[in-house]
Amino acid sequence: MSSPAPVESSQSRVSAKRTTLLLTLLALVLIAIVWFGVYMAETIGRDSPLSVALAAVAIVSFLSLLRIQKSDANAALFTEASMRSAIAGSIVIEYLTLIALVAFFREAPDEIHPVTQMMINNFTTIVGIVIAFYFGSSAYIQSRKKDQ
Repeated sequence: MSSPAPVESSQSRVSAKRTTLLLTLLALVLIAIVWFGVYMAETIGRDSPLSVALAAVAIVSFLSLLRIQKSDANAALFTEASMRSAIAGSIVIEYLTLIALVAFFREAPDEIHPVTQMMINNFTTIVGIVIAFYFGSSAYIQSRKKDQ
């Protein structure tokens, strides 16, 4: 007789499929938000829909990444690790979205508005700090677990 498949492997496969599905859905939703913002900006001739789209990308990506981190239905939603991952992930997604919008959707090909340039420079610094903090804190937590 063959033994039944381990419960952990089937649960991990279901979890991996769920995570892949949620990440795909997140990517599609973020693309739709940005597309709608660009379309509305081009339609009305103002940049305010892009601002709303960037804010929506930040909120949707943070909440989605936070939800993806929740593995057990009975587990607490806001653990330190899940918050740290959601914050770092949403800031990187927001940064990449901002860079893509500035690189591909600007009126003058050779000029970037000085305020936009300053915002990109400051946001690049913030993203670097967040990524360094994320990996630094993760390494510190792992080393503390090994010591105990």
